[in-house]
Amino acid sequence: QRRGQFLFHRPTAAESKAGETNDTSVRVRYNDGGYAWVSGQISWEMPVDPAAVIELHRDFRSAEAIQRQLVTPAIVDMLAIRTAPLMSSTESYAARRTEFVEVFADQLRNGPYQTRTIQVREPDPITGEEKTISKVDSVMGPGGPTRIGPSPFQRYGIVLPIATLTGIDYDDE
Repeated sequence: QRRGQFLFHRPTAAESKAGETNDTSVRVRYNDGGYAWVSGQISWEMPVDPAAVIELHRDFRSAEAIQRQLVTPAIVDMLAIRTAPLMSSTESYAARRTEFVEVFADQLRNGPYQTRTIQVREPDPITGEEKTISKVDSVMGPGGPTRIGPSPFQRYGIVLPIATLTGIDYDDE
């Protein structure tokens, strides 16, 4: 196919009651230990450059393999490993919700950020006592975040015109 979309979705309570059991959402863990299941949609366009098409065919052999070996792992990596640890579940729920979506889409399209772990003192959200915690932060360069390499999609010339999150279902804790 020249273009298509990949959906990852957690059934709502109403959908579950109606018999929908196919949960393809991505489980993420934030830097405060909170968990969530993220749903979204990625639209993709295949390259038109013959050399890129041949490389895709040589490396994957089918559209199903591209989705299974390239698209799905990239989405899981960018959400669960690269984006969620950059903030707490509370931050992603409130103050930085749009930033969560923007950081995910940017890393998916342009490559993962280089990160570092820093120690900060802040009040515990439950007890109010100040404590030292580890936070993951992106390394900033002159033009924005420093990247550790290109996106897997850039390597093959795949364009992602739409990369969005449609829902974040937070763990009760």
